[in-house]
Amino acid sequence: MQKTTNYGFPKPEDDDFFNVKDFADMMDKVDETLAKVENAGGIYVGGTNLSTEATINDEEAEYPVLSKNASSISETMLFSKSLVLKIGTYSVMIRMKISDTTKTDSVISVKIRKGSSTGDVIKEIRISPSMFDGNNKYKILGTIVDFGEVKKGTKMHIEASILKTTIMETVTIDYMLVNPAYTSVSAV
Repeated sequence: MQKTTNYGFPKPEDDDFFNVKDFADMMDKVDETLAKVENAGGIYVGGTNLSTEATINDEEAEYPVLSKNASSISETMLFSKSLVLKIGTYSVMIRMKISDTTKTDSVISVKIRKGSSTGDVIKEIRISPSMFDGNNKYKILGTIVDFGEVKKGTKMHIEASILKTTIMETVTIDYMLVNPAYTSVSAV
C-alpha cells in the first residue's frame, strides 16, 4: 500500500483489502490537521454557531445577528461559547453595534474564562457606548488574552452580556473572531 506524501494517508492499490483501522487513523489525522489550519487562520463564530438566538438578518452583517435590549432588572446574557485552542496568546474580537452612543455607562461585559462558564476569569473587559463611532454602526472591538498558563487541551470560554443598566440600549452582535496573536521581532 502506498502512502500520501505529506500526511502519510493510506492509498490502497487494486490488490489491497480495505482496512477499517487504516481509514479510522486517516480520519484522526484529517481531524487533527483541520484543527491546526483552523486555529492558525483564526476561528470565526457567527450566526447560530454563536447563539441559537442569532436569527435576525441584517444586510450589513456577515451572519444572522444576535440582538438584545438592556434591562434594568438583571444582566442579560448575549452569548457563551467554549473553544479548544492551543496554548498561546490570542486576540479575541467581536463585531457589534449599539443603538445609542451618547450614553456613558458601560453596557457590555466580555469575560474570558479558563475551561468553562464557571472557570476562573482570565480577563474581563467592559464596553461603553463611547467606544463606538456612531449609533447602529458596526465596530470590531477586542482584546489580547494570554492563554499560555493553562494545561494542554484546556478550553477558552468566552461570554458576553449586557450589564444591568437604567439606560435603554440595543446591542447587536455579528460575529466573534479568535486569532493567534503573532508577535514579530526584528533587529538591525
